[in-house]
Amino acid sequence: MLDKVELLVSAYDTAWVAMVSSPRSPKTRCFTGSINCILENQLQDALSSTFSCVLAFKTWHVVKIR
Repeated sequence: MLDKVELLVSAYDTAWVAMVSSPRSPKTRCFTGSINCILENQLQDALSSTFSCVLAFKTWHVVKIR
């Protein structure tokens, strides 16, 4: 049962990984393939709607903590 492990990768998880900077240089990405992964796999409509939501939150300084 544990011989085969399958991981489901979401754009959300990948985006968090994409934001990690290199320990050697804070201006360099640690996981360089993560941005390409998002660009290749994220649906265009979902990407634009997600960005619109983030932009609205940023515009009005909305922070929601659960």
